[in-house]
Amino acid sequence: MSPVQVSVSCGTAEEASAIVEQAVRCRFAAAGQLWPAKSTYWWEGQVVERDEFVVVLKSIDSRVDELMGLIRSLHSYEVPSISVIAVEQLGPGVNDWLVRETHANPPRESLRRTGLTTSSAFSTSSPV
Repeated sequence: MSPVQVSVSCGTAEEASAIVEQAVRCRFAAAGQLWPAKSTYWWEGQVVERDEFVVVLKSIDSRVDELMGLIRSLHSYEVPSISVIAVEQLGPGVNDWLVRETHANPPRESLRRTGLTTSSAFSTSSPV
């Protein structure tokens, strides 16, 4: 189990906050942050400039599929730009904390709020 950082930009603070909250409550991420950003990008043949909110989630590689599914289910963009970056090195104890917090059982209420079930939430090709 290797540590990863998963990031995505969102159109509103409410959307970004919901993604962070549900990712942590469902134990797909051990922690998450969000902050405002000014984005410039190409979309449908035009350069777009807009205010967005960047989400960064701290997790492990065996939770990436579930985390990406959760983000897609809560995200309003047609094509959310989800990035997964492998983390090469962590401070002492951080990897143990990530593994411990992402492998604990999530409250069933958190899964219900996202529309996920226990079986769908934990079905991945990677061993848990």
